[in-house]
Amino acid sequence: MNKLEESIEFQKINHSEFEEICFELLMKLGFSGITWRKGAADDGRDIEAYRTIDNNLVEAYKDKFFIECKHFTGGVPPEKLYSKIAWADAEKPNHLVLILTSHLTNSARTWLERIEKDKSYKIHLIEGHQIKKLISQHDDLIKKYFLKNDSIELLNEIKKNWLIHNLVPSFSTWIYIFENLEMQVLTMTDKVFLYLIYYSNYSKMEELENRVYHGIEVESIITELEQEFLKNGREQASLLANLKDIDTLSDEGALVEQFDEEVHYDFMTTEMLINSKDRNNYRLAIYCFKRLKDNMAIELLMDHNSNFDFQIRLINPYTFEHYENAVRGLNFYKTEYEDRVIDSSLGMR
Repeated sequence: MNKLEESIEFQKINHSEFEEICFELLMKLGFSGITWRKGAADDGRDIEAYRTIDNNLVEAYKDKFFIECKHFTGGVPPEKLYSKIAWADAEKPNHLVLILTSHLTNSARTWLERIEKDKSYKIHLIEGHQIKKLISQHDDLIKKYFLKNDSIELLNEIKKNWLIHNLVPSFSTWIYIFENLEMQVLTMTDKVFLYLIYYSNYSKMEELENRVYHGIEVESIITELEQEFLKNGREQASLLANLKDIDTLSDEGALVEQFDEEVHYDFMTTEMLINSKDRNNYRLAIYCFKRLKDNMAIELLMDHNSNFDFQIRLINPYTFEHYENAVRGLNFYKTEYEDRVIDSSLGMR
């Protein structure tokens, strides 16, 4: 169990929040027509939802689900279920789903087993350990409901501001995240995002804000992130190989025009427009090529979209040719510029 899963503690939330988690899970699992019946007068179910069944044999149809959410610390007794069964008998859904933060008492379990065979609907039981596994597959739900602290809220705000307004945090904000959140709590998406934000704004974050005003050592943070990427990356073709019509919108590291002097950067980063000639199908992304120690390198690409889709490529062993191909893959349309970048990039050799 990882750090995020360990943080799923149902005593941290109230009954209404548990119902809200179940509601959001149903949305993520593809249910439709979801109605959350808040309050005491819920007509025997906290949530009503539908699931379309399409088996390519008969015409598609919808099953109706009644979902009852029970936020209990101890066993749920049968008397807490009587009215739910009565309403299901009267309303006749296709499924009655009982979702519990804890478990059924032995008497409740025996009672349900006895009555289920006479019902026109299927009764499903999801107890605490099972719903916890479902929630653990969705990092956003864990952060929203179980990691309620200022640092998590700040990280979510940073990602939202980048997504909507293309705003990036200051170096102080970036370092605050790592000082106040354990690395195990960050998802891989978070780690790639924060890494790319740092390197795509390197001249501001590191060379100006940190070196001039702060002088904080960040090498250990960067190294720890890179070790995570090495474990999760795949050896594959360049992430630029199948991209068309790239327009580079920024430059950092080895791409910065300093061709009159030696450049010792061990990375290059750019924001880019992909499919730039197709105004209906273009996309924004951040790309980074970073040379690591021990003759390895990584490529990272993250889309500027609500899913923060990303790819990680592991290059092992690294050669200067990998870097040269990456520069040419950015398609600057000016061979002399590419040549100058490649010739001046001593940090990549």
